[in-house]
Amino acid sequence: MSTDNLAQLLGEWRGEFLPRRARLIKPPPVGLCKPSDPGFRWSRDRAGVFVAEPLSAGNYTPVPVVDTVVARVTAVDLDDADEVHTLVGEWGLFGATARRAERRSMTTLRWDSVSLTRRELREFRLLARWLAAMKAGRWRSKDVPDYDALQVLVDWIPYPKRKTRLVYWEAFALALNQKIRPVLPMFGQSDRGIPRTLMFSATLLDAMYLRLGDQMSTKAQTARLCLGCRGVFFVSVGNDKRIYCSTRCKNRVNVARHRRKMRQKSDTRDGGQV
Repeated sequence: MSTDNLAQLLGEWRGEFLPRRARLIKPPPVGLCKPSDPGFRWSRDRAGVFVAEPLSAGNYTPVPVVDTVVARVTAVDLDDADEVHTLVGEWGLFGATARRAERRSMTTLRWDSVSLTRRELREFRLLARWLAAMKAGRWRSKDVPDYDALQVLVDWIPYPKRKTRLVYWEAFALALNQKIRPVLPMFGQSDRGIPRTLMFSATLLDAMYLRLGDQMSTKAQTARLCLGCRGVFFVSVGNDKRIYCSTRCKNRVNVARHRRKMRQKSDTRDGGQV
């Protein structure tokens, strides 16, 4: 199921407070939120906080771009602080702090803990690569947790004495359920002037996890690892020609390959001279 079909299934899926830009502030400013606010302890993150730019700087809804975001997140080196900062600067807040808060708060939707963002993105990448490996039939891949590790990832595993593929699929579903927050429908008027169901995605991470759930339950698409950046991307089953997540990634690989060939030719000519 494509993102267009996913949006159609859910009705008008709109994002709340998803600014396109965010900046890093280190150390966190004093008074970022009240001690009584959810996520207050994360406002003191020594690694700093990401603060959303005003909505006037540009905002977006998550569904049309969620596949691109998934590919970027799964390709980025999350241990590299600069790459994480670039990622958040490109797509804005992921909503890690808002997801961990006991209740929704306007303040926790406008800023994110750096440490918590990296932790949440690592957990998402683990599930995304796990799904890609299973859909590709790579059951011995390191991206598929071993049977003992499943005990740590989920609270309960079905059929604990049977090491079948069904166990891994159901364990994945359970792990994903622990990450997906309830999405409550509302009814209102869409841009087309026809009242219909409205689904609000409070954070970018919510949209990303829901996309994994959509991919888990469809047979029309599969998940692959890009040969260029090793990010996870989705493609229709039978489309064996697409091996890169984007045209930009494909061009980058082709340019690198061309430069490598030119260096080899240059070394061969230099080696042949007396």
